[in-house]
Amino acid sequence: MAPSLRFIDDTVSPYMYDIPMEENKHAYSAARIQTIKRCRNSMPDGLLFYDRLLIDLGEMDPRKMYPPQNPQAFKLLISEILENERLDRLKKYSFLYYLYRDMDKVTKPGAILPTEKIIKALSLPSHFVTMMDGFYDLDQHNFEEAIPALTHPSVFPNYTRQILVLLTTCNTNHLRGAQLAVLFMQTAAHTTNESDKATQEVYFNALKQVSITGAYRYLRTLFPEGLEHAHSSPFLISLTQYALSLPSAKIGAGEQLKGEKKVDSAMEFLQLPFSEEEQEVIREFLRVHSGDVAKDTVILMGMMSGKWQEVFEDVGEGRGEGVKKVGGLTWNDILGGWKESAKPRTISKA
Repeated sequence: MAPSLRFIDDTVSPYMYDIPMEENKHAYSAARIQTIKRCRNSMPDGLLFYDRLLIDLGEMDPRKMYPPQNPQAFKLLISEILENERLDRLKKYSFLYYLYRDMDKVTKPGAILPTEKIIKALSLPSHFVTMMDGFYDLDQHNFEEAIPALTHPSVFPNYTRQILVLLTTCNTNHLRGAQLAVLFMQTAAHTTNESDKATQEVYFNALKQVSITGAYRYLRTLFPEGLEHAHSSPFLISLTQYALSLPSAKIGAGEQLKGEKKVDSAMEFLQLPFSEEEQEVIREFLRVHSGDVAKDTVILMGMMSGKWQEVFEDVGEGRGEGVKKVGGLTWNDILGGWKESAKPRTISKA
């Protein structure tokens, strides 16, 4: 039998738990240590959620102790957690449970998992286990596994903005990252601080990649007075830039749209129920923007709102020149035909 490191927490005596040295050695191999450090370095602010929790709750910085380099360092880390007077019993157990997740990775198939042992020995509440599973999987970038845990009804995770940032910046599939961020925000909405502007911006950036209409509705909820004001118009312009695949916005660019999705996004945008003031903000922005898409959108918005005089002025200023349309037609051709059809007609007498 492999030698064991045996630890006793006086606050929970007579409970004790064994950590096989051989398991510990393999759980934190050189490759595993590098993986954990790589995950930490890829975090937007260089902190694992495990780091963040220990810093905020225990006022201890585990970055020099986790991952442990050897069994002795692992023993020291556990001692630091157990002896921390700022942590209550359940928090100590939860931080230990996180470490046991590392042990699970090197447990032989068919053997009892170390996490199962510690849950039973320390009677860990299921919602604490679920929450730590979620943070552990976030730290490992196992996003598909993390979100179901963090959105469980019994869990109230902190760090909403940091979770959203991680999902939208570290997922190699940008659209899937945005979808998971929206799922998390909408499911765990009871934990979010809607007055946090930074969180609102990150969520809006994710939402517009998932649904142009949903992003617009969210903005109308944030700014019920309208989106034409100085504090809200940057969001509306950002949505315009993304929906029309214009150069990146100041508030989160998102991934550039391509192919049919690009066309569908533009059409969905044009059908949104903008107020007259919001339409004017969009048109003024697009009028100073270069590119055929911007010019075409100004004309289309004018036509759809019945502002024909502005449409003719835009075309007269050259916005409708040079860009060939379906069948080789330009906006001048289309509007010329419309003018002809709008002329009074005389009925010839037979």
